[in-house]
Amino acid sequence: MAPSTWRAGLIGAALGAFLGLISVVPLLGCLVVPLSLILYIVIGILAALWMPSPRDVGPGAGAGAAAGALAGLGYGIASMIVTPLAYTLMGGAQTAMRSLPPQLMEMYRQAGLDPQMFFSLPMVTLSAGLCCISNLVFAAILGAIGGAVAAAASS
Repeated sequence: MAPSTWRAGLIGAALGAFLGLISVVPLLGCLVVPLSLILYIVIGILAALWMPSPRDVGPGAGAGAAAGALAGLGYGIASMIVTPLAYTLMGGAQTAMRSLPPQLMEMYRQAGLDPQMFFSLPMVTLSAGLCCISNLVFAAILGAIGGAVAAAASS
């Protein structure tokens, strides 16, 4: 990876980590996902624009994908840390199970499943990790799109 790609990616990772940390704030949490998608595109554009001239679409997309993936990794790791902490502070499995309809709880029991298993801290951490992986893929795709468009527009 070129130094300009690393620089854009690390800036994106820092901004992504910040977005991941503020995602637990109730009023700001709903804005984090759209802002993170915009971040991945902008970081891809930035990585392509920081490439040395002449800029081609292929390398621009590659630089954008790498920088977007780094930004997505920053967001994902911060979310993996913050989500279980927030879940625990809000009452954990007991609070989550009380908020479910009794019919759903009965459906789990009839299927022979322990409902508390789905709301345990390891399961919440695992689901946050799976979200991190899928977020990494989307970040790379959006970064590549931003990088390709920026490289094509500036060449």
